[in-house]
Amino acid sequence: MLFIMMHQEVLQRNLVALKNITPAYVQTDDWLETLLQSCLVIINKNKSVTCVIENHDGLDEFIDFSLLINADMRKGILELLLETPSYDHNKMIWTDAHGRLRAINSTWKSLDNQETTHQQNTWHEHAILYSTHTDALVFHVNPITRNFTIIVHGKQFDNVTAHHALKLIKKHITQSKETIIKGDYREASSQSNRSGQRTP
Repeated sequence: MLFIMMHQEVLQRNLVALKNITPAYVQTDDWLETLLQSCLVIINKNKSVTCVIENHDGLDEFIDFSLLINADMRKGILELLLETPSYDHNKMIWTDAHGRLRAINSTWKSLDNQETTHQQNTWHEHAILYSTHTDALVFHVNPITRNFTIIVHGKQFDNVTAHHALKLIKKHITQSKETIIKGDYREASSQSNRSGQRTP
């Protein structure tokens, strides 16, 4: 008792310090790998995946959604969401360039009153339109070819492998819009052209 009374102030300081120390939150840098891996898992179930990645320009005014998530991308969580019956593979996953999953079952606002089959035929047209006016990137994964179609700044890159898609998306979200427009997509263009694909 005497010891506790003599060292009460020191003990209180230690207890307060221990109580306030919390593990530092570390934002994982591999969220994009997690996203693409989840997409590849889902297409094995014969579901296509379309995803829009919001960069510096906000998309809240251009996108409607039925299921708001607003959570950090975590391995397994996205797969779980996409495997639920509520997931509509004719709609989009909406995430941002910081690895935050904004929503699933998202649509461009101009598609609200369209039929599902019409949405499937025109998703790339709307992606080209909106990516021309914003710095958003849209990608689509085909369950048959397992390749990506990527649309950014009004340009479309077809039959991009998962490896090149990862590099292209990383380049987009880490560089400024002006730098990208000046020719940072030459590698993706040349890779797409070597595969005999077209870029508009």
